Amino acid sequence: MLQSKTSNSNLLQKLLPNNVHFNFNYINAMNKSLKTIIGCFFVACAITACTGNEEIRMPEDCGAERTQLQFVMHKQLPDGITRTEQTTAGDNNYTTEFSDGDEVGIFVYDASSGVDDTDEPIGANVRYAYDATSRTWNPVDGEPISLPRNWKAVNVYAYYPAVTATDVTYTAISHSIRSAQSGADNYAQSDFLVASLQLKAEAASTLITTGADEAPKVTAALTFNHVCALLEVTVDGEAVADYKGVQPTVTLLSAKSDMLVDLSADRSAADFAGFTVPESKTVNIAMLPVEPANAADATEWKFCAVVPQQVITPDAKLLEITFRPAVPAVGKVYSYQLPVDKTLSLSAGKLRKVRVAISAATPSGNDVKSEAMIAQTSE
Repeated sequence: MLQSKTSNSNLLQKLLPNNVHFNFNYINAMNKSLKTIIGCFFVACAITACTGNEEIRMPEDCGAERTQLQFVMHKQLPDGITRTEQTTAGDNNYTTEFSDGDEVGIFVYDASSGVDDTDEPIGANVRYAYDATSRTWNPVDGEPISLPRNWKAVNVYAYYPAVTATDVTYTAISHSIRSAQSGADNYAQSDFLVASLQLKAEAASTLITTGADEAPKVTAALTFNHVCALLEVTVDGEAVADYKGVQPTVTLLSAKSDMLVDLSADRSAADFAGFTVPESKTVNIAMLPVEPANAADATEWKFCAVVPQQVITPDAKLLEITFRPAVPAVGKVYSYQLPVDKTLSLSAGKLRKVRVAISAATPSGNDVKSEAMIAQTSE
């Protein structure tokens, strides 16, 4: 092949005028140099793409590790509850801690521009479950939420209890309370809590931790607020003393049961916002007994229920209290309604206490208007 190239060069030189000469060795050398230069140029472009050149949109990793989100969560006590009440009421009532297996739903959006980038969510209704043994929150399915490379700010929205639907939007979470709240699990699942947080990379830099052979992690501390109202009913009086040791059942009648919550609503004001309560859906609620611990000596009883925000109007039938002693095997049912000049406001995130004193002369089976029912209130 080299000989053929030499012959062709000699033939071409003979056809040219005597005063024109070509150095074909020089031309071949230049071709090789040009190929080398072009190859180096493409190598340089590939290297530059992974050196943080913001004008070239490359895959976001380029060898860099994404920052994982991890969570610390607790509940804010409803307004009107003291620390003493929280301690004595038990784990499932006024506690600030989550229970083992509780699940929250989490949405994370890029907020670098000042508004949520809902077109490409970082995480959408990702469920995390609480492990009480390790006191950690772990994703129910798949990998933990990871923040994009070079993230600047993200908005985190969380709610409890989580729903499994895949088409949930963070501006319209639907929630229904349970009717059988006399059981601790149903009581806890009836409550609805929300939390939100804006996490900025600059402020979070001191929170980022990196273990051996682990991706960097940043902790988001979420404080959950109650969106439901908490009603506490105390039952006492002479009739209760007559039934000493017999725990009654208390039913809250015709309570509104459904709500639609916007997790992004501003809740910095004194009154909660960002939810609607349909008027048409109501349910009777079996309330949770919370005190006393020793039923044999009980002369009063306390019951709790969580409900959406609502106002109970005058003359509305409110409570049904039933005693069912073993001997005689005949129970008594007392129905109570508000006095004509009273309303009962149950406000989001707040405790409302009422008291029912059943006298010995109170006839069972009747609707009794009790002034004592508005004797205590947190508002």
